[in-house]
Formats: sequence, structure tokens, C-alpha cells
Amino acid sequence: MTTRDQIVVDLLDPAAGTDTALADELCALVNDVYAVAEEGMWRDGATRTSVEELRGMIAAGEILVASTPGRGIVGSVRCHDVAAGISEFGILVAARDQR
Repeated sequence: MTTRDQIVVDLLDPAAGTDTALADELCALVNDVYAVAEEGMWRDGATRTSVEELRGMIAAGEILVASTPGRGIVGSVRCHDVAAGISEFGILVAARDQR
């Protein structure tokens, strides 16, 4: 594995919640993955999330991203606390060529 192929996972800085381009990129990735994974479950054109929703999750410190030096973001996951000492994860996605 070369450095170019290594995947790095990082928690996004909550300040990145103001980065509309980043939220746009993540929103497109999430909605692309869910469109395939949940095909036929919802009305045509339904989406899993929105740019505004993702901006809020990023600002809350709930979004981790997987990236590579050569490609940028190739996946993400939401992790957040639901009770004292209890967290959950969801919206786990990976780019098509990384699955």
C-alpha cells in the first residue's frame, strides 16, 4: 500500500460546519450511497439528508470522514451521544470505488 492509498479517518472540526462546499460534497456522497442501498424503499427522488442537516451535524462535532491523499473524502459516518455514556453511529457511507 502506498501513501496515496492510505485511508485516514478524522473527526471534522466543528468550525467546518460553515463550509458549504464540504457539506455539499458529503451530502452528495451520502445521498448517492443511500439511493443505491435503499432503492425501491422510498419515492423516487427521496434523499437521506440535506446540506443544512449535514452542516448542523458537522458543527455539533458528529461527523468523521475517511479520506485518502489522492482522492480526498471517500467515506463518512455520524457518531453522537444519545445518553450518558451511550453513543450511536449511523449514516455510514463509502464511495462506490472504496466498497
